[in-house]
Amino acid sequence: MKMKFRATLLGLNYIATVVASLTILFSGQFSFGEKAVYGTSAILIGMAIRNFVQIRMPIQE
Repeated sequence: MKMKFRATLLGLNYIATVVASLTILFSGQFSFGEKAVYGTSAILIGMAIRNFVQIRMPIQE
């Protein structure tokens, strides 16, 4: 059960990161520099959430 919850949480994190990045990329209201900063920030936040989940819910072998 714990592994399904972990996989679901990571999957939602990946989906949210991709959606946020694509939304920023195709948005017409930001300049190129702002898109780069916001897109990189979205990816880094997604990576931080992934690392937090992997630390809090390690895979037991």
